[in-house]
Amino acid sequence: MVYASTLLNQQLPQELLARVEASLAVESDDERTRIIYPDISVICGPILYLVGRKDTVVNPVVLVEVLSPSTEAYDRGEKAAHYRSIASLQSYVLVSIARMAVERFDRASDGSWSLRDCPEVLAIPALGIELPVAEIYAEVDFSAVDASPEALSTRSPLP
Repeated sequence: MVYASTLLNQQLPQELLARVEASLAVESDDERTRIIYPDISVICGPILYLVGRKDTVVNPVVLVEVLSPSTEAYDRGEKAAHYRSIASLQSYVLVSIARMAVERFDRASDGSWSLRDCPEVLAIPALGIELPVAEIYAEVDFSAVDASPEALSTRSPLP
C-alpha cells in the first residue's frame, strides 16, 4: 500500500524544509481545547513545539484527517473549528475511509475558508504539490473494509 505520509514526503520540494509527521499533536488557539491529534501534520521550516512539550507543535501548515463513521462528524465539525484557529494552518484535508473521496479546506488571505472536492487530484497549494487520489487509495479494497467503528479505529488508508 502507498501510504499518504510517504507519498507526501516524496512530493515535497526540498526547499520547503517540510516534515510530515503522523505522531504529533497540535495546539489550537481555542481556549476550550488546546491539544488536538491529527492523523498527519505537515510542518514547513523549523518545528516549533509547545513550551514544555516535545509531542505538540504550534506551526502546522497542512493537517490531514481520515474520516470514519465514528469520527466524521467530529472531524468535520468541532475538530475542524479548532484547526481553523491555528494561525499557521493553510490547508485541512479530509480523506474518507468508506469510499474514494478527498476534500480540502483552504484558508484565504482574508482568513475565510473554502472547501474543494478533489475527485482525481489532491492539489495542496501551500506545499506546491499534487497527489493523485488513486495513489492515496492504492491497494485499498473497499469491499473488504469492515465499516464497524471497532475495525475503523485500527485501519485506515492513511496510517
